Amino acid sequence: MSQIIVLVGSSRKGGNTDLLACSFAKGTGKSNEVELISVEDYKVQPCIGCNSCFKREGHSCFQKDDMGKIYDKLMEADVLAIAS
Repeated sequence: MSQIIVLVGSSRKGGNTDLLACSFAKGTGKSNEVELISVEDYKVQPCIGCNSCFKREGHSCFQKDDMGKIYDKLMEADVLAIAS
């Protein structure tokens, strides 16, 4: 059994991308552990291209948002599916 993360990049709950991701999760969830992560449910700031993360230990971003929570989940996954 694999740990699968489905990252949904659309902000439209119930939209086509969300429906596709849910259908994929339902199908793969029969024999795998699947978690849907929707960017709509997290506060994530866009990269501003400052490159300060390259100088920081652990390469963390200076912006304090929920991306760290998502990174933690992604690190545990065996498979990453992206729907956007």
